[in-house]
Amino acid sequence: MVLAQVRIKSLTLVAIAIRTIKKGDLVYGMSGMPSMRDTRVSFIVAWFALSVGGMSLLLAPFIVPHSILLKISSTCESRHGDIARCPLCGMTTAFLLLSEGDLEGAQRSNHWSIFLFSGLLINSITALIFASRQVTRFLLRSSPILVGRKQTQHS
Repeated sequence: MVLAQVRIKSLTLVAIAIRTIKKGDLVYGMSGMPSMRDTRVSFIVAWFALSVGGMSLLLAPFIVPHSILLKISSTCESRHGDIARCPLCGMTTAFLLLSEGDLEGAQRSNHWSIFLFSGLLINSITALIFASRQVTRFLLRSSPILVGRKQTQHS
């Protein structure tokens, strides 16, 4: 019964999306391609979603006990065969060591761990600054009290 309701709702949403596309409600340029604004927004949303994933990688060693992280992380397949060592081999251990401040151990575990950790950290800080600016802009635009404007009464 529940599955049937979910299917009906899904089909309804698909039908609404098809109707919207047929009506031409989406903003497209002259060539039928999405506008630059739509493309920019899409890239920003994708970047921010990936940044949240990166933030979770950075925060996990500080929140989740290391023993649990080591149990749930998979073992690299290249360690079991004749395959050359992959670039991410030892990265889990390296991130755990970095969360404890052991730079030498992290470097021994994976040579690129400090660079990846630093890159994720810089990207996460940038994403948080970007998000806070967007929220501030939204609040300033939507609330005349924060801006100091008087609300006008329409007669």
